[in-house]
Amino acid sequence: MSEELSPKTFDLVGMLSGRDYPTQDIEVYFDEVLGFSIEKLKNMLRSLEILDKKDEAKKVSSELEALVKKTESSKFVITLKGIPEKVRRSILDKVQENHPEKFDMLGRPLPNPKGDEAYTLAMWGAYAQTLTTPDGTQVVMGEQDVRAIYDDAPPAVHSQLTKSIESLREDAVKGFEYAAQEADFLSHASPEG
Repeated sequence: MSEELSPKTFDLVGMLSGRDYPTQDIEVYFDEVLGFSIEKLKNMLRSLEILDKKDEAKKVSSELEALVKKTESSKFVITLKGIPEKVRRSILDKVQENHPEKFDMLGRPLPNPKGDEAYTLAMWGAYAQTLTTPDGTQVVMGEQDVRAIYDDAPPAVHSQLTKSIESLREDAVKGFEYAAQEADFLSHASPEG
């Protein structure tokens, strides 16, 4: 008895080229004076509460609440979107080509600030899609916008962008790891029947 093999065809390249990437909105604030003032009032409120100075604490709490409400009018939203791995590798290759890593006599890499800057700008530019202003205007982010954020935005914005980009990369992996564990766990029969 001879069975005829009929292999199914599957276009992996087509499937991978048509996939989507996760997006994430991050709220950023460019008003450092406002952020600093909020933190100072927050610390003052905490101290007053510890010292049980209720009247003064109530006044500071009101001031703090007013400042926190004020942040709504200075909130910007940057929309990030994941990128294909080949784009990330291409960015890294280009940066390494233009800013080669150098080593000391013990083989340790030397600081490469120009390379770090080029990599950061290229990665932010690849991931950052739009900037939404407090009034709702949406702007497609270009190289000039990314450069302005890099040069002039508060350190908190730099940190948020970098962490959010890493989150886009890592959280998908973590999600699949969790799903695989759960699927594996659910596929085993319970010893209790």
